[in-house]
Formats: sequence, C-alpha cells, structure tokens
Amino acid sequence: MKNLLIVSFYFPPIMSAGSVRVGKFAKYLPEFGWSPIVLTVNPKEVMATGIPVETENWRVVRTTYHDPVGLFSKPPAGYGKASNPVSKGGKRGKTTLREWVKRHSPLTIQRLPDRMFLWYPHGIKEGRKILAWDGIDAVFSSHPTPTSHLIASKLARMANLPWVADYRDLWTGSTLRPYPKWIENLERRIEKRVLRKADVLTTVSEPLRNYLAELHRKPVEVIYNGFDPNDFECEPIKAEPGVFTLIYSGTLYTGRQSPVPFFEALRDMVGKGIISRDTFRVRFIGVQEPPFQDLVAAHGLESIVVSEPFQPYEENIAILKGADALLFFSWDEGKMEGNPTSKIFQYMGAGRPILMVGNENRFVADFVKNARMGAVGESREQIKEILSQWLDEFQKNGSVACDPLNEVVDPYNRKRQAAQLATILDEIAA
Repeated sequence: MKNLLIVSFYFPPIMSAGSVRVGKFAKYLPEFGWSPIVLTVNPKEVMATGIPVETENWRVVRTTYHDPVGLFSKPPAGYGKASNPVSKGGKRGKTTLREWVKRHSPLTIQRLPDRMFLWYPHGIKEGRKILAWDGIDAVFSSHPTPTSHLIASKLARMANLPWVADYRDLWTGSTLRPYPKWIENLERRIEKRVLRKADVLTTVSEPLRNYLAELHRKPVEVIYNGFDPNDFECEPIKAEPGVFTLIYSGTLYTGRQSPVPFFEALRDMVGKGIISRDTFRVRFIGVQEPPFQDLVAAHGLESIVVSEPFQPYEENIAILKGADALLFFSWDEGKMEGNPTSKIFQYMGAGRPILMVGNENRFVADFVKNARMGAVGESREQIKEILSQWLDEFQKNGSVACDPLNEVVDPYNRKRQAAQLATILDEIAA
C-alpha cells in the first residue's frame, strides 16, 4: 500500500462540489493500493457544512485558516436554514452582509490572491510534519483554490515527490472570472511557474484538457466528475404526492442561465388550464440570483414556482430521488464550455428524467439524449410539448419512466474514477 498526500482546501464536511470529488477519491483509493492522508482545513462557523465524511479521522489533518471575506460574514445557524434571497412567494428578501461581501469582494476562490491564501503558512507547517512521519509516495492537489496547488508544489519540491495537480475549474483562462489582459498574462506566468514540477495534470473535460496541455506542455488526463451509487440507496422524499413536481437544485445564476423560455412555457400552460397549483409544482432548492423573483412575478407563476433554502447533502439526494423530473438550465454560450456543473452528475445518480432548457452546454445536452435520461427543450414550444407528454404519462401511471442506458452512465461512477486516478499515481510513482 502506497501513501498519498492529498492537499485540498475543500473536503467534507464543507459543502462544495470540490469536497465531494476529493472526498470520493479519498474514500475509494485504498481499494486500489493507495492510502490517502488529507491535508485540509478545520471548518469554522463561516463555512457551510453537511457533506458526510467517509474517511477515517486519522487520515485527515485539519489546520486553521483565515478567510478575509468570511471574517465579515457569518452564515445563519443550520445549513438547511440558510438565507435565500427569494422567498416562497417570489419576493426578494433583504440582502445579508454575507451576500453583499461575497458579491463585492475582489477575492475569489479561483484566482490569485484567492480568498484562502492565508491558509498557506498553516498548510506548509502541517505538511512538513506529514512528510516527516508518514513516508509519502506521491502528492495530489485539487484546484480551486490556487493555494492548494501552491502548498502542494512547495511540499512536493521539498520531498522530491511526484505530484498530480487536479483542475476542477481553470485557474487562468476562466470565462467566469475574466481579468484584464495584463493581469491575466501575469497570473498565467505565475501559474506556469507553480505547476512546473507537476508530473501529470488531471481535469474534468476534454476542452479543459486541451487548454491545460497547451499552457503547461505536460500530460493531462481527464477524470470526469461523477456520482457515487451508494449515496443514492436512500428512500426518496416526495413532498406532495399526486402533484407533478419539477426540481432545480443548486444556485441559479439568472444572468447567465435564462429561465425565461421555461417560464413562458409555464405561463402558456397555466393560461390554457393544463397546469395549476393543485397539479403542478416547480421547486427551486438553493439560491437564485436577481432578477429571478421579478421573472416569476412577471409571468404570474407565484402559485406554482416556489423557492427553498439549500438542504444537507443526504437530504437533498432523497429529495431529488422523489422528484417527478429534474430541471437544468443551460449556461450562456461559451461560459461553461468544458466545465459541466456537478449538478448534472447528482441528477444522474437520482435517476429521474431531466428537462434541459437550452442546448449550449453540449456535454449535458448530449448526455441527456444519449443516456435516454430526458429531453432538451430549446424553445417555449418544445418545452411545452415535453411537459405535456410527461404530464400525460404522470396522470396515467403516477410517475414518469426513466430507463437510462448503463453503458452511458457507468463511466461517471466515483469508484471507477478513483481507479483511474490510482493508475495515474502508479505510473508516476513507479
């Protein structure tokens, strides 16, 4: 059994898609000959928690850290009761200090200096101790945040260890966090210098692989995000039996993901008496950016569109399993190219039909079609046609059938992905 030092700011129980990816690697790597020791942070009250920890305590070294943005904003008690800018009636609540600070702070989790840069000295201090007593054979780090790669780079050089650097999102080159050209060029040089000792890079899609291979001139392997079938063995939660329920889970970035065609379709169907509050519900579970609440009201949908706060990881999965269908909004063209959100992988695991609105995210659109897991509606008329068919089936059978093709879905199994990472580690440590 070889020993792997994993450096990642995000790790369970912190609520983050990055926590799930790294946490599942740590869970399954021992089955493939690698014993992980995780260097991460001790979640404070400014961090939302809720993802189960599936790694033995002795494998996880948690350090202190300082978040300049978090110092100004403390989340409300209880993750399931987190604040939401949209109430169930569709009206916007008051903007909290936490939301204001996060929105206006120049510090992000993707670019330097990232919000967690003050973790660096603590990570180096504890990392030195791990290298001294545990006989580490390789290092793995996951971005975001850049600080994770900075720490891993330093530790790998100190101990002359092979290093795999993982990119869940791009560091430079991000279309979501563009900088002025001169800053972009400067930071790109910093990124290349930090990564110069990495043996292999891993990332989540082919477009990101192509960018990273050109930038760093190193081997880059794709390990998709995915889902753990074991997480979905729970009983589904159905809030309103007999009511057709569509669920959107996560943050809706209304400025970059337009719900307008979907709302137009619902308005037409309400006007024709096809749906009503007694037979149809759309639940948005998470946070919706403005002008979401105004769009709901403008289309007269307050009675059937409800907004609810985030739920803990396990409960959210049970809610997704209890949905009659799941909702996905495409991003603006090019904004998320090569970076499918983790939401679609949770939807895969839930095994419910997916309605994708828009087709700009080719990975998601192709998956939904090829896996027989739903339908893509690019226009108001197409969305109405899809929903009408599903409603007819629901009224006849009490549910909407979903029979995905296993050969399309299986590659996104988290255990398989851990095996893929283990193979890469075996090669660089040989």
